[in-house]
Amino acid sequence: MIKVNRTSVQGSSGKTGSRTNRLSRRQSIWGLVFLSPWLIGFFAFQLLPILATIFLSFTNYNGNVTFKLGNFKFVGFANYTRITTDPNVLQALRVTLKFAAIAVPLGLVVPLLFALLVNSKHLIGRNFFRTLFYLPSVIPVVAGAMIFLGAQRTIRMDQSIACSFSHTGTALVF
Repeated sequence: MIKVNRTSVQGSSGKTGSRTNRLSRRQSIWGLVFLSPWLIGFFAFQLLPILATIFLSFTNYNGNVTFKLGNFKFVGFANYTRITTDPNVLQALRVTLKFAAIAVPLGLVVPLLFALLVNSKHLIGRNFFRTLFYLPSVIPVVAGAMIFLGAQRTIRMDQSIACSFSHTGTALVF
């Protein structure tokens, strides 16, 4: 059996774990600070709309009027009972299931086949096709950079033109 000396655990100050408590508290605070943007986004853009949708599903609110507390009436499960008797709901479910049965397998199988084709050793021009598939990811970034650089050049050109028309050689302020 190992015997631990109390003074070696406490350290030189004699305080049991106060430094580690402060450190863990500080780390927890910084963790929450760095998590706060995600938490704010989660509550504002995911949890709050979900809760609002659940709440509004029990009311007669239809979105034609301003959202105020007096503009809707609580109807309970009447909306859900109406869904079971509405013929459009069954048709919408059929169309949705048909779309999912076609789109999901195609959305998985076709990209997988293209990936296998591009990685095939027998494909002539393999690097060309890899580049071709990667271009849609790169083009928006390059276009944004070119627009940004073009805007900077335009600003510099405007300043040089204004500088050439001024008496003192300094740019005019518009």
